[in-house]
This record gives sequence, structure tokens and C-alpha cells, in this order.
Amino acid sequence: MITSPTPQRALVDAPLFDAPLFDAHCHLDDPRLDVVRHEAITEARAVGVGGWLVGGVSPEQWRGARLLAAETKGVLLSEGLHPLVAAGLSQAARGQALSDVRREGIAAIGETGLHLLGDAKASRAAQVASLRDHLALARDWGLPVVLHVVDAHGAMLSLLRDDGVPDGGWVHSFTGPKDVAREYLRLGLCLSFSASFLRASPARGANMVRAVPGDRLLIETDCPDQTPPNRSVAAAHRPLNRPAWLVDVAVAVAAARGEPLAAIAARTTENYRRVLKHTAAP
Repeated sequence: MITSPTPQRALVDAPLFDAPLFDAHCHLDDPRLDVVRHEAITEARAVGVGGWLVGGVSPEQWRGARLLAAETKGVLLSEGLHPLVAAGLSQAARGQALSDVRREGIAAIGETGLHLLGDAKASRAAQVASLRDHLALARDWGLPVVLHVVDAHGAMLSLLRDDGVPDGGWVHSFTGPKDVAREYLRLGLCLSFSASFLRASPARGANMVRAVPGDRLLIETDCPDQTPPNRSVAAAHRPLNRPAWLVDVAVAVAAARGEPLAAIAARTTENYRRVLKHTAAP
């Protein structure tokens, strides 16, 4: 059975491994973390988390994230329009927003993608157009893309086959089946796992993680969302996810793959640095 550490396991006074862990997707700038952000980052560093890629969702959010990155060692940025944000904008407004993305100071484009759950299906055309604009920008600038995919793997794979993957990247918080994982891998993408994979059955969750070659594996928190299941008694009392709880994900991934935690830390760190062009990552 896949398990993650007890709440106390991730809150220790020293790193659990030699290689630092890197969080491939999070939202450290989220206003819900304002009161605890400094404490939470300090806590994360204490357990060996060495860096974060803060996902971009809107022009308003980019501004705050840029300030956070300027004052916080280890914070890198991606900038883009979340598909649900893009869905509410006109073509002109999307174009204007993307024209404000700064080439200097970002490590990736995104998060962009397709979110076709429920009523969001009605905005599919706008989301597709936005995704294509992001892919074109990433291609022009030689940057990887961070992909958000909800109820849309078929549509995403079809579009990526048509348009091509610019310069690598990853699907964040991946929870798809093995056959879908193989298709993303064929396109040259990495797959990033958050605690969301722990909400699948133990067998399905393990199969997801085992389907990914070691050189395509990333881990993330997506904090303050995607709180690890062991951190709450019930969904109604689920606390905000914290950056230190990346250790929970690393431990669970190591258990699912039958590998030492130190090996997962070293491998995911190497992958993070490689996809972000080595010099971009701390």
C-alpha cells in the first residue's frame, strides 16, 4: 500500500537526504499563505526543499509572484494564463496579457492547458486558442511548458501531436492511466506528481508512478492545494498544503517505485534542473 509519512515525519530539524528537493509546481504567492508564508518556507528549507517553480495563472498574479521571486532565494517563475482564466478573456485580452509576459526572469511558460470538467467544456474553443498561443510563445523563446490537464487528456494529446511540444516541459499533478502517460512521454514531456495520486487506489496510484522512467519524473505540492491525505482527518477539515509537505510526496513516490527516498530526491532534482536548462535552477 502507498503511504506518506506521518505529519511529524516531514517536520524535522534537518534535511532527510543529501540532494535538495525541488517543487515543480506550486503557488507560494497565493494570498491564502500570506500569514504563514515566511514560516512555511523556513520549515520547507529545514527538511531539504531547495527550490520552487511558482506557476503563473494571470497578469495580476504574475506581479505578486515576481516580487516573491525577487526576495526569496530558490523561487523560479513560470508565467501564463490558467485555462480557466483564459476562458473568461476575449482573444484581444488574451493577446494583450501574453504580451506582458517577461522573457527575462522566467524559467517556463504556463500554467496553460485544458480544463474541460463540467461547465468549463463550454469554453473549450477559447482554451484551445490560448494553449496554442502559449505553445507558440514557448517555441519562440525556447522555454519548456507547464501543462494543466483536467478531463482533457485526449484533446491535449491530439493538439500536442498537431502543434508539437516546443522545448520540453511537463504535465503537472498528473493522475492519468499508464497508456496516457506513455503518450506524453513519447512527446518528450515529463510527468509531475503531487499528493493527488495518493487519492487513487493504492494499486492505481503505484501504477501511475511506475509508468514513468526515472529521467522523466518530477514531484510537486501544488500548494496551497492538493494537501496530502494524511494531513487531514476529513476533507472538510483539510488544512492548506504547505511547501514542506513535498517530502510527503517524495516518500510516497519512493514507496510506490520501491526506491530509496535519497534516490528519488537526487533523480527528481536532476530532472528539474535539466528541463529548466541547468543554469535556470538553483
